Amino acid sequence: MATEFNFTGKVVLITGSSGGLGSVMAREFAKRGANLVITGRRQDGVDKVINECSALSPNGAQHHSHLADVTKKEDLQCLIDSTIEKFGHLDVLVNNAGGGVFGSIYDEKLLDKLNSMINLNLYSVVTLTQLAVPHLEKSKGAIVNISSIVGQRANQHFMTYCVAKAAVDMFSKTIAIELGPKGVRVNCVSPTAVRTNFQQATGAGESLDGYLKHLEETIPLRRIATEDDVANAIDQLKSLYNEYSFKPIPTKVTFVDDNSLFESDPNFRPQSLNISYQYPEIQDKLNKDESPAVAKEYNIDSHEFKQSWGEKFNTIYHTSIAVIDLQKSKCILLDKVGVSLCQPFFFKSDDPTVLSIGCIGFKEVPYKLGLIYCTNRISYLFGAKVVRDSSSSANIEPEIYYGDTADLSIRSPRVYYSNGYDSKVVFLERNAGGAHDKAARLQYFDMETRKIRTIIDDKIKREVIKNKDGTASYSDIGPIFSSDLPSNCFTKNGKYILFDSETPFYRKSFAVKIEDHSVQMINFADSTQILDVKHDWICAIGSSINQLPLVYLGHFSESNTKMQIVDDQQDRMIENMSFGKFMLPSKHFENKYITAIWTSPKEMVNKSGPIVVIPHGGPHSHYSCTYFQSVALYNEIGLKTCLVNYVGSTGIDQEYVEALLGNVGTSDVQDLLDVIQYMINNHHADKDRIILNGGSHGGFLVTHISGQHPEMNFLACIARNPVIDISMMAGITDIPDWNVSEALGNKEFIPLSEIYPRNVDEMSKMYSKSPLAHLTKVKVPTLLLLGKEDLRVPFPPGLLYHRILKARGIETRCLVYDDVHDLYKINVDFDCFINVSKFIEKFIYYNSQ
Repeated sequence: MATEFNFTGKVVLITGSSGGLGSVMAREFAKRGANLVITGRRQDGVDKVINECSALSPNGAQHHSHLADVTKKEDLQCLIDSTIEKFGHLDVLVNNAGGGVFGSIYDEKLLDKLNSMINLNLYSVVTLTQLAVPHLEKSKGAIVNISSIVGQRANQHFMTYCVAKAAVDMFSKTIAIELGPKGVRVNCVSPTAVRTNFQQATGAGESLDGYLKHLEETIPLRRIATEDDVANAIDQLKSLYNEYSFKPIPTKVTFVDDNSLFESDPNFRPQSLNISYQYPEIQDKLNKDESPAVAKEYNIDSHEFKQSWGEKFNTIYHTSIAVIDLQKSKCILLDKVGVSLCQPFFFKSDDPTVLSIGCIGFKEVPYKLGLIYCTNRISYLFGAKVVRDSSSSANIEPEIYYGDTADLSIRSPRVYYSNGYDSKVVFLERNAGGAHDKAARLQYFDMETRKIRTIIDDKIKREVIKNKDGTASYSDIGPIFSSDLPSNCFTKNGKYILFDSETPFYRKSFAVKIEDHSVQMINFADSTQILDVKHDWICAIGSSINQLPLVYLGHFSESNTKMQIVDDQQDRMIENMSFGKFMLPSKHFENKYITAIWTSPKEMVNKSGPIVVIPHGGPHSHYSCTYFQSVALYNEIGLKTCLVNYVGSTGIDQEYVEALLGNVGTSDVQDLLDVIQYMINNHHADKDRIILNGGSHGGFLVTHISGQHPEMNFLACIARNPVIDISMMAGITDIPDWNVSEALGNKEFIPLSEIYPRNVDEMSKMYSKSPLAHLTKVKVPTLLLLGKEDLRVPFPPGLLYHRILKARGIETRCLVYDDVHDLYKINVDFDCFINVSKFIEKFIYYNSQ
């Protein structure tokens, strides 16, 4: 537990604290000086914990014992009464007591078990909370309910326990809304399996042992949680002085409000619904939405189309910044008509009576374009001054501090902090429009003087180095290719900014000196990512194609930063995988090179074997030498792979990215073909067993090349949410500017009124660059994986492609999932890989006969 938390003088009541997790929490609170109420059903257990806590207390705190059965209301009333009689107040209630039984729908005693579980795990929590609330309101205290991960993820062996814990989760959420304005904080902790006597008490027997073993193999840390793990999480929640969340303004919290509370059909809202809210400006919005089940005045605008922010943000229409004063129960709303505000931050103000708040704002008018994965959306840097001691809530319209004189995209603002916030902020800036991901400028901006200077420019051009052996390579230093900066990116003295960026073959970490703009690489693994920086200590992860991610820790040094592995490196190596990388000159662009990474099972390195060729999506994206689960799985089933970065990928420079604009379907297809030929000639890829696999623009490429080059006789083609027809997609995607930029070659910002094919020639050009134009020549068996909720590349054109293949007698399958573009739901990802593997296996088997 975090040693800075001090509970001296606080009274903490923990149910079920005579053993197990409850006793661990009690001992940890004792170390923090808390006065404890220890309760359970066994006197010997309670006495033992009381003695342990007394020995651990640094201040001689008093502890109180009380025997109680939490399923009996009279016991719980006596527990609260004796606590108040002993201490006079209560600060923290931890509803920890509970238990589970093994059972299923086929259990003859199911209803008896369900009643037992509800009484023990839910009714006891509700009853004790209700009895404790009047006292917690007086102390502005906290409630922590111990639930379970099975309240969110079902487990067929513990059905009654799952139901009870799901109810505890919802109970916690509901009372958090009700008690929050009264100063009582409510949190719910949902551990996964924890090693206590709980499991043995369920009666699960050998099936439980198998289940726990399965959990150990699937949990990322490869171990089941301990009582101390959960106690640490609870300590963070219950602390009344949470340094991480609130310092240096301990009563102010900012969050992004997506206005989803107010999205409803006002004509048919139930009459009984009566919403109250503490802050007047939010209450006003809610009141305007209230109306009876059959409205007296029909709202003709209730079904008017409301445009969201697209893929993955389809329920978000407009966002504001709420600043809440936790002491005065006051809410200040930062809101701007026609702009969605997000990414808030505090910055220094010369006036101590004023609170300075900055944020990013994305332009909403005249209409919105999809936001996720798109770093080219028009946005501005905003600022606002809020009077600290204002007695009432208010709405404030922030002003633009930077970005209104050009079409810019700004994101990831970070403020230097040392004994208080500075007025200096750094952020990533790009020109709006054009390629959806591109090189970024690292900007250094003073929020007080409003002066800006560029630390790293986006125009840096990476040099091509011709090696003595005739090969080529790219220079180490180039522009920044990253969507975000680390949340803490400054060194302690404020002289350096730390960041990550894609390079030709890797994702690397760097430090740039603000004074002279010099850049140094922090090199500790093939591909790296900084997680956090604090007092010059860097926490990062690093991995490689044949190495699972490892956690690294190191102290920043201007001369030589050394990072040490925290994990066991040997356990993370994929021993049976070899890999390499190569560069090929592009046939379309002078002095530009394709980069690619190949893998192979070690025993197959010098043998001919089947290969899965995987171009990335985007198209302005990048494959680096980092761990990919799918690649590791392909290796496990004996397949070689090749990850292809065609010209237009990120990681080189801006000119390299923009070279692809207007050339999709031609230069990128040729690049892919050249890589396949190279793998056949140099790395023992079996020319008769080449499998194509790509998603999004990668799906565009694999369906394209299967139609443009049927002579290659590809073994199979797998396409995940592929772009099939650019012209058709322009009218149904959340990013129609992508179609215009990629097909027609627009590199600059395009007015929204011009983002469509404006004549027959442009429509024809879009179609001619699409895989659909070559469909009649396709003969490769094709598997399509489509997301029904995909707003980025909607699935109907993919379904059309499948139908036409089927009508032409080409073997094809089409799987449609209730998922979005990336198909990354756990169950969907699993099903996709199983089906892809079986599809590949089928044709490898037939080919070998």
